[in-house]
Amino acid sequence: MTKRKYNRITPADEGISGAREENARRLRGNGLGQLWIVTRARRTSTLEDILFHVDPQGFALQIRGGLDPDEIIGWFDSHSEANQIALQELYRAGATS
Repeated sequence: MTKRKYNRITPADEGISGAREENARRLRGNGLGQLWIVTRARRTSTLEDILFHVDPQGFALQIRGGLDPDEIIGWFDSHSEANQIALQELYRAGATS
C-alpha cells in the first residue's frame, strides 16, 4: 500500500478566503489591528449594544453572525471618537439607559 502525499493548501489556493486573509494581514500591517464600530441605536439600546471593537477576523464573524452592514454608522480607530458618536446616537434614538 502506497502512502498518499497531501499538499498543504495555502491562502493563495483558497481563492476568496485567501484574499480575506491577505486583507486582514494588510490591516494589521497598517496598524489597524482593532477597529471600533458604532451601529444604529434603538430606544432600548445601551452603549454596549452599539459600540464594540473587533479585529478583522472578528468583524468577519460579526457579519456571519447577522450584523447588517447597513446598520453600521461608523468605523473608528479611536475609542474616544467612537464613544462620542455612540453617545450621540443613543441620544438621537431616545435611549433611556
